[in-house]
Amino acid sequence: MGKTTAVQFDDEKNEVSVFDHAGDGGEDFGMEDVKLSYLQLTQGSSEAAKTRLAQAGDFLDVATKINLGQNFTVVIVKKLAKRWMTYRPQETKEETALPSPKKLSDGLEWKENEKMKSSADGVYWSTGEPVDAADAWKYEVYDFIVFLKSDKVDQMPRILSFKKTSKASGKELISLLARFTKVQKEPIYGRSYEVFSQLEVPKGNSTNSYYVQKVRILDGFNDKATMDYAAELRQNIQKAEGKITDVLEDVTKHAVVEDKDLMD
Repeated sequence: MGKTTAVQFDDEKNEVSVFDHAGDGGEDFGMEDVKLSYLQLTQGSSEAAKTRLAQAGDFLDVATKINLGQNFTVVIVKKLAKRWMTYRPQETKEETALPSPKKLSDGLEWKENEKMKSSADGVYWSTGEPVDAADAWKYEVYDFIVFLKSDKVDQMPRILSFKKTSKASGKELISLLARFTKVQKEPIYGRSYEVFSQLEVPKGNSTNSYYVQKVRILDGFNDKATMDYAAELRQNIQKAEGKITDVLEDVTKHAVVEDKDLMD
């Protein structure tokens, strides 16, 4: 049986190298055992901004609380199936006078009897209600499994989602990936992409400015070691895709509440 190796970063040599017996013991676990983190764009009203974990416009790894700044580079491993998710509506002034409104940490009040709804097919919500055309367009979410590409190879898979004001960027990314894989016959992980935030200022209403998640393709192709790792990760993810999809709602629930200032 041949010796296996895997990529690691050598701090002394300041270069990527390999080590022996890579992944020994990995057979004891499945991809579903890996806690996937969610890469979240911070808004001015986000809890992360209030606790100074991040500034508005920064991206935060929700699980590790690592601040990635206003831009980072990823390799896309897999596009997950499109899904739909609603956000709990904010109380009106009249409704806040009703008994027992639910208080959030920032003092906003939300309808106690309203729950976030999700849909995997865009036809029916998790509550059994039909998804109407307006909601199907408004609540689309595009999810990707990625890993960060930096000086030190970070191989932990993460979820990168595009929704609401960032949906257009998600659709552009899907169009690019479809062209590369279907027409040019490239692997989905053949290139790297920069994800960055961009400040949007509504015309005539500068006080309601917000950040939008954008993405652009970087020049060139990934090296063989990066693509080999991505290919193996993709295979493992596809084996556990059903379980990964099942937990997406829970993984992103925190971010849904954080993004309440961008519900429209």
